[in-house]
Amino acid sequence: AGRCINVRAREHSLSLRSSPSGHLAIHCGRCGCGPRFRGITVLARHGGGAVRGIDEAFFVSVKGGGECVGAPSLALGGDEVEFVLGCGGFVWWR
Repeated sequence: AGRCINVRAREHSLSLRSSPSGHLAIHCGRCGCGPRFRGITVLARHGGGAVRGIDEAFFVSVKGGGECVGAPSLALGGDEVEFVLGCGGFVWWR
């Protein structure tokens, strides 16, 4: 099972101040934006790392790199994204 979202958000928030070399701190420094930790939305929940990696790649590819700070651990091709969309759980992304 995953860790509490509030704990993860607090860790990310602290990393902006204590370690400004992380992906989020670098992005915010370059872009001039700031994270909205209070507006976090959990997009999916999974116990396994493989499914979580596919979901991460899917959401980054569909949402677009402009709104995502990090890079996914793996890349999905167009056919693979369409397959995940066709599974029925993500029709709201269209």
